[in-house]
Formats: sequence, structure tokens, C-alpha cells
Amino acid sequence: MAHTTKRNFTDMFELGVPIDASGSESDRDVLFIYSKVGAMPTRMQGKKVQDTVEFLTVEEATENCHEMNVMFHYRGGARNQCLAIVPQVR
Repeated sequence: MAHTTKRNFTDMFELGVPIDASGSESDRDVLFIYSKVGAMPTRMQGKKVQDTVEFLTVEEATENCHEMNVMFHYRGGARNQCLAIVPQVR
């Protein structure tokens, strides 16, 4: 996994919707979860999974991504929310 700033990510990629300004430290970053080692940034490929949450530039974080899936997630409100990403056959 890696993360980069929301601002840099949305400056580099047109997502098709208005992007809210980061209101606090807890919503200023974008988290990347990679489907396999080859999709990971080159400098992270030899690391163990538990050592791979790094802050990278958006260029580094996406250098080996052939496809980009983006999910918008509202974190507000009083509920505790969880996110599960489940691999699925096309």
C-alpha cells in the first residue's frame, strides 16, 4: 500500500466530478492498494507487505498502474464505516 496527497492525485487525474477540498488531516490523502507486486511502485516491490505503507508522489504511486479504479467514499457522520475490496472475475 502507498498513499499520496489528494491534491496531487486530483491534479494529475481528471475524475469527472468536483473534488471537495481536504478539510482535515484525516482526509487529505489517497490510499493505493495494489492487486499484485507488478502493479506496485518499483521502489516498493522488494519489500514485505507490512513495510509497504509509504508516502509517495502520485507519479511514483501510479508508475506501474495499467488501469486505475477510483472509489469515492464519504467518511462523515457518526457511523463507523469499513471498506472491503473483493477481487472479482470480469
